[in-house]
Amino acid sequence: MFCRAILSVAVLLLMFAPSSTASAEETEEVVEPAKEEVVETTTDESVEPAEDVEDGPAEGEIVETTTDEPVEPVNDEEAGTTEVETVEPTDEEVVEQKEEEAVEQVDWSETGDRLAGEKRFKEAIEAYTKGVEIFREDVPAYMGRGKALLARGELTEALRDFTRVIELEPDMAEAYAGRGDVCAQQERFVRAIEDYDRALELEPENLTTLRSRGFAYYKTGDYDKALEDLERTHADDVVLGRIYLDKAMTFYGKRQYENAIEQFNKAGKITEDDTVLYMNRGICYFAMKQYDDAINDYTMAIELDPKLPEVYGNRGIAYQSKGEAKKALADYNMAIELGPGSGWAYYNRGGLLYKTGKYNKALDDLEKARELGYTVPQNLLEDCGKKAR
Repeated sequence: MFCRAILSVAVLLLMFAPSSTASAEETEEVVEPAKEEVVETTTDESVEPAEDVEDGPAEGEIVETTTDEPVEPVNDEEAGTTEVETVEPTDEEVVEQKEEEAVEQVDWSETGDRLAGEKRFKEAIEAYTKGVEIFREDVPAYMGRGKALLARGELTEALRDFTRVIELEPDMAEAYAGRGDVCAQQERFVRAIEDYDRALELEPENLTTLRSRGFAYYKTGDYDKALEDLERTHADDVVLGRIYLDKAMTFYGKRQYENAIEQFNKAGKITEDDTVLYMNRGICYFAMKQYDDAINDYTMAIELDPKLPEVYGNRGIAYQSKGEAKKALADYNMAIELGPGSGWAYYNRGGLLYKTGKYNKALDDLEKARELGYTVPQNLLEDCGKKAR
């Protein structure tokens, strides 16, 4: 446009220039130059065209057209700065642009997935973040970043990403399960169960989510529902056995010994070599005054782990309850040997010695028990002290 304006002015000057016979004194017509242009008039001398028209004339030069074809003059507005029209992209161009952006998102998500698969979670998070910066609704990138953040223990940020996925895709089961995992790690088990419930509504047979919900139920003390979920997932024996044991101890705490023993028996079918199972079931048998069964379980526990002073102490009580003082004393001695700081062991042995008339030794044990912080009835100490003299 700039070149065209200069050429047009030059042509006008040539058209109105005086002939070669005109008097030199005649007044020459003056043409005002366009803004920021300097244009000189000429009479007799022709002006050579610029060597490179495309680059525009130098300031103060006149450029003459090389053809005889007339050129329409350009007014001052046309000679000035022209306004650039905004061209709206076509529908095809918009689609093409979105496809290009989509390709970029897939690349970042794939990069993040690869890095996460290599346990390079920090780098994976950076890749996913580039994806969501380009496209704010990139569900795979948010989902991948949420998982990577969860793996790094960045729970608040992971929770935010899983929630964002749910906002964008309300029916994505994986997002609810991921948010449930975050809540479980935050020990918000009731909230976790709510998300697991929704995830399982969308994918009822997802064994991973079932297992996660089972553990959440377990942590809330709902052992029945925990077992129901975990049994459906074919969870390993250690997991199920642990739940049966905890359920049994719950019954024990309620003094429902028969129910407790039933759960211990279920656990025993799964994990036979479990010291805790035999010791705790023995306690239940003892509470029901089934001393022989209690002694059998204590003996099994000792065979599995012969260095537990508590088991010797419990078996000693069972023997004493059956009237087998000699065996009871042997177990109390072993309990003290394994746990010399156990005040209860001295108290039990002192009580047995008191009942068998060995008051001096009984008094020593009872005083030692009190010294170690175990509560000893004052009347027992006084009576034993009197009889020891």
